[in-house]
Amino acid sequence: MGRLPYGLKKRVELARALAAEPKLLMLDEPMAGMGHEDVHTVAEIIREVARTRAVLMVEHNLSVVEDICDHVTVLQRGEILAEGDYAAVAADPRIHLVGHGPGASTIGANRAGRAAVNRLVRDLEAGLGASLDRELVRA
Repeated sequence: MGRLPYGLKKRVELARALAAEPKLLMLDEPMAGMGHEDVHTVAEIIREVARTRAVLMVEHNLSVVEDICDHVTVLQRGEILAEGDYAAVAADPRIHLVGHGPGASTIGANRAGRAAVNRLVRDLEAGLGASLDRELVRA
């Protein structure tokens, strides 16, 4: 895979993850380092995948977040700054001040992704017999 163009390499990585047929697909900056055409192609793949399974992703490309995600959470240094649908979050004036400076992250999820994360937290809490810090795993 070392000689493949970067965008194609990212698609192969996504295909490998999907081969395991996960119920929850977690992606960390899937568009990082890609050209515009590759971003569009991978976004289309993720959108299609999100029809049949939960997707949770950390992404700094806000046009991709707007296009794919039903729910958006913006974190700054581990604290939730804003959350809701894209329009609500984009309208929050604090988001424009933060931009994507140090410690800022945008987490997007489809409805199933948000529900899957909440189930995961409940299952972990039940197994541990203790409450987890939901702010760290909330989508």
